[in-house]
Amino acid sequence: MDIYNGNKLFKTITANDTIVIPANFAIAAICVQNTTANAVTGGIKIGTTNGGTEVLTATAISGNFIDVIETTLSKRWYSTTADTTLYVQAVTSWNSASLKFTICLLDLN
Repeated sequence: MDIYNGNKLFKTITANDTIVIPANFAIAAICVQNTTANAVTGGIKIGTTNGGTEVLTATAISGNFIDVIETTLSKRWYSTTADTTLYVQAVTSWNSASLKFTICLLDLN
C-alpha cells in the first residue's frame, strides 16, 4: 500500500511492485534507500506498463545505497484526470534487497 502524505509517497519494495501517482501530480524526484548489503541485480526500472522503462531505465542500486534520482528520470509521468500506476521492477533480480522509496511530487493544481 502506498502511504501518501502531502506531496510525498512512501513505499518499501522487496519485489516487483507498483506505486500509484495521484492525478494532477508530476514526479519531482525519487529518493531510494537500499537498507540491505545486497545490490539489486541489473538495477531498477520504472514504467507505466509491466516491463516498461519510460520513467526510469536500468538505474544501478548497490548495497547500502542511498541517492536521489532526479536527472535520470526519462519522464515525470502525470495525468490530469486519473491516478497513474507505475511498475517498479528489478532489471534482473531483487537479490533479497529492500528498497525504501520516497517520491517527491509536484502539485499541478
